[in-house]
Amino acid sequence: MEHRGLDLAWATRLPDEDASAFDAFVAGARIAHYSQTATWARITAAGYPMVPRYFLARDRGEVVGAAVVLRPGFRGFSAPVAWVERGPVVADPGRMEDVLVALTACARRRGNLYLRVMPYAADEGIADATRALAAAGFRDVHKNSSTHAASLRLPLEVPTADAIFAGPEHRKFRQKLSLATREGAVVRRGGAADVATLAGLYGALMKVQGQGTRPTAWFRALAEAVRAEPDRYALFVTEKDGEALCATLVVRCGAVATYVMGAASLGRATFSKAVLSMAEIKKMTQEMLIKNRAYLPQFKSVTI
Repeated sequence: MEHRGLDLAWATRLPDEDASAFDAFVAGARIAHYSQTATWARITAAGYPMVPRYFLARDRGEVVGAAVVLRPGFRGFSAPVAWVERGPVVADPGRMEDVLVALTACARRRGNLYLRVMPYAADEGIADATRALAAAGFRDVHKNSSTHAASLRLPLEVPTADAIFAGPEHRKFRQKLSLATREGAVVRRGGAADVATLAGLYGALMKVQGQGTRPTAWFRALAEAVRAEPDRYALFVTEKDGEALCATLVVRCGAVATYVMGAASLGRATFSKAVLSMAEIKKMTQEMLIKNRAYLPQFKSVTI
């Protein structure tokens, strides 16, 4: 399909060449989010009745935009609504409007009546993305109960990993690290088998809060991602005397690592159960998102 001079691809499963181009483009974008990767789309679809679609926009053979588009589906039926979490992804903010218009056209051709997008942007890119959304016919539908629309970013531009915690501003953090170590807590990089520990801790925490946990199939798909992509999916487990006290999942996309989820045991402790994991996360990344949040409100199309 071609639209406004862009060659477009929209598929449930991309051919190998397109799949490689999709992953490389998202991973290399200056501002991108793990939820726009093909692996995360598979994890989502494994745990929930979602049917992912993959959108690619090329200009003279060069990828200029990409998106994982989710549609609710069950037993072969998919509803005529779609949304893009923290996307679409563009390398050049100046192409956002073109990509949004092309994405809307693709969604409309496939019978969608509603399209929600949430471009991921920071700094000067926020104003550019906001203008592009309005120009492409989207309107703000953000509410206080909507997905978080702001994030705290922590740059880790220091000479060495240990220097991350230097300086008076990190005094309390160093004290917490020291206390956890003195109390005998240790942290290790977890593997696929440790996803079960995360599932157990998270499930227990949600239960006491009166909330449900993630489906078993979701955790099973996550374990496969931890096994297959250790450079992107990192799990940290804090233990004391062989007992798991905390498990933390971090997912990297390009040079940005995002704290996705974590849970601690319900028992009391004389130290912070998560501090050792957070220290390891900071050491392994160049830049970190402290909270799993995006930068712009949600928008929905008024043209479909």
